[in-house]
Amino acid sequence: MRSFIAVVVAIVLASIAAVPASAMPIDNGPPPAAHVQRAAPIAPASDNGTPAFVYVLLGCGALAAFGAGGYLGARSVSRQLRPRAS
Repeated sequence: MRSFIAVVVAIVLASIAAVPASAMPIDNGPPPAAHVQRAAPIAPASDNGTPAFVYVLLGCGALAAFGAGGYLGARSVSRQLRPRAS
């Protein structure tokens, strides 16, 4: 039960940490152009990159994998050999 609670707490902390990643800057229009003889070529507009929820899903999957590995590892280590009654 404690490992389940630890996994839930880790998922909650990961989702809280991912919330600022979804913040988008405010676009106030193009920056003022400097007065130059030759203007540099305009860079193509890029998309916003990978959405934040993709990182949250990757983090949750990693946490689940590490949690399952730790659970199975602890379970295999904690098995004790019982002597046979003769």
